[in-house]
Amino acid sequence: MNNTASRWSILIGWLFINLIGFAFAGAFLHNFPLQYSPSIHTFRTRFDLAPAVVGFIFGFTPALLTGWLQWVILRRHWQISRSWIISVPLGMGVMHFLADGFVYAGDGTGFVLAGGLVVGAVQWQLLRPNTPAAHWWGLAGAGGWVLGWMIGIGILHAIGYTDDGRGNALGHGLVGGMVGLIYSLTTGWLLMRFAGSRAPPDL
Repeated sequence: MNNTASRWSILIGWLFINLIGFAFAGAFLHNFPLQYSPSIHTFRTRFDLAPAVVGFIFGFTPALLTGWLQWVILRRHWQISRSWIISVPLGMGVMHFLADGFVYAGDGTGFVLAGGLVVGAVQWQLLRPNTPAAHWWGLAGAGGWVLGWMIGIGILHAIGYTDDGRGNALGHGLVGGMVGLIYSLTTGWLLMRFAGSRAPPDL
């Protein structure tokens, strides 16, 4: 396999695992029979810790699959710490922590941004030993996260989807898949550029 084909295969693999991982994280526990989300039962305008903690757990747990799949891919090219596995779950957990703690506090853009910043910052720190361009990955990851959520939510609105408050798995899965797609594209070009290089150049 030539170098160009190899790099494209890396991108395709990266895209596939993120589509699967993010869609699963969006859909699975949002349709889990034992799911409990206190935020859907009470109207609050101030922060409430109990539903925030529950939201963190239900956001963090399914996203472990995404983090693990990413780590499996990246460790083939770089010496990536296993801590990478919790980078996406932390972002998802923080986003749900705020969204469930501050229910009805707005359109959710701030919560999405907070989650994206967490993912970008953690992944940037973990990539720093491998490449001087780690800051670009952090920016690309955070930007892809936020853009993916915004596009996914916009698509749901465009098709007339409405969440009945019980965490519909299809809607959350579609948004998660869009996040996986956009995140893969914004970070994938860096992975294609640097994969297989022990000392990748700066951009």
